[in-house]
Amino acid sequence: MDNALVLLPEFLLVLLSLAILAFGRHFPRQVPALATFGLVAVFGVLVGQAMTGAVGGSAFAQAVQIGPFAWLIRGIVLLMAAASSAIAWGEAPRRPDLTFGLLLASVVGALGVSVSADTLILYLGLSLMGMALTGLVAQGREPGAKEASLKVFLFQAVAGAVLLFGLTWLFGLGGSTSFVDLAAALQTPDTLLTFAMLLVLGGLAFTVAASPFHAWLPDATEGSSLAIGSWLLGGAGLAAVAGLVRVLMMLFATNTGLWAPYVTGLAVLSLLGGGLLALAQSDLRRMLAFSAVGTSGLVLLALVAASHPASSQEGLMALLMTALTAGIATLGLFAGLGAAGARSLTDLTGLHRRAPGLALALSACALALAALPLSGAFWARVTLVRSLLVYVSQSMQFSALALALLAMALTVLAAYTALRIPKAIYLSPGAAPSEGEAPSAHGVVLWICAFLSVFFFVAPALLWSVVGSATKGF
Repeated sequence: MDNALVLLPEFLLVLLSLAILAFGRHFPRQVPALATFGLVAVFGVLVGQAMTGAVGGSAFAQAVQIGPFAWLIRGIVLLMAAASSAIAWGEAPRRPDLTFGLLLASVVGALGVSVSADTLILYLGLSLMGMALTGLVAQGREPGAKEASLKVFLFQAVAGAVLLFGLTWLFGLGGSTSFVDLAAALQTPDTLLTFAMLLVLGGLAFTVAASPFHAWLPDATEGSSLAIGSWLLGGAGLAAVAGLVRVLMMLFATNTGLWAPYVTGLAVLSLLGGGLLALAQSDLRRMLAFSAVGTSGLVLLALVAASHPASSQEGLMALLMTALTAGIATLGLFAGLGAAGARSLTDLTGLHRRAPGLALALSACALALAALPLSGAFWARVTLVRSLLVYVSQSMQFSALALALLAMALTVLAAYTALRIPKAIYLSPGAAPSEGEAPSAHGVVLWICAFLSVFFFVAPALLWSVVGSATKGF
């Protein structure tokens, strides 16, 4: 039975976003706190719903369906948005009303994608998130902000057109926009269905920045502010992944053999392209962007493992753990770059002498990005390899063994890339120590992310429990 109150967090965010966009220019000093604490309050509403037993439900004639998977994604997206908002608070943007209003609008779109069970809701959510991101990138003070916003706009337009063409084709084949109805109507794969699936997969590949559809992401990250870069690679990226999972696992639930080979190809290209290109970067923002492309490859590998019923739960757990731990590490590194005032690796030289606490927290987040021991991302990588092995044993697709080996090999490459950060901090000569570290919103976010990364390594049972419960329904 439909109940629109399951979308109470989204309704509250819409009101808050409209209020800031309409009236925020008259009280600019209060806008950052209102947006940041508003996001935390909305997360509290989400938790309150769960405590009353309202974890799931549907609305708008089943166009929105919320299960444990969607509930967890919504919670993580809200917390990541709050962290990005706090980073933006520390940056003191020129137009707080536009920056925070558009950020909240982008969060609304991300939440819409996370709960979509209808092609219309999916497209509207992606469109709102993409349009808001274009405006957010344009608000940056970086020299390439305008160029980056234009690239975001153009690539989002192309992705939206390809996706809309594919969704329209599906409507013509199945006579419905509902994921459930389309899955029931499109049981038998054929050439037309394959073509429609490829169009939808291509459009969504742009949004998750899977190679070779990733070209817009490094430039957008480099040209945007630290706060928007963290949201682009963190919460917005997670929502795009959730949309891809819902489409492939709900709409094409009976045709996993149709899409799994193509997703495998995207995963391999993303792992190779993201890992190798990240290694060549000296600009830290571009390095993080290409690392995010590599993370997309790992997420797609987990999705391939989830395509088989026997390894579905393991694959979804690996997917959620990989996306969550990588998002935490990325948020922490962006906050750390803001606290250190660093743009490139050379700006970090000698940081351990100038600010030892900041250097330690940055190194912890770099370890998490590399998925090394002492970080929760290590267990995410272990879970990913285990899910691929289960997939191989059950599906008899022994070629997937090569994928597991590739994931482990590229972990070494990602580790080398990420460890360039602590190498620059501790092993390169730098300036003399300063008097101390000034507390800031950047520092708070950095230390929270560093703590969570280490905590999830020490207490992985909690992480497994949280993501395991989210695999019980979309």
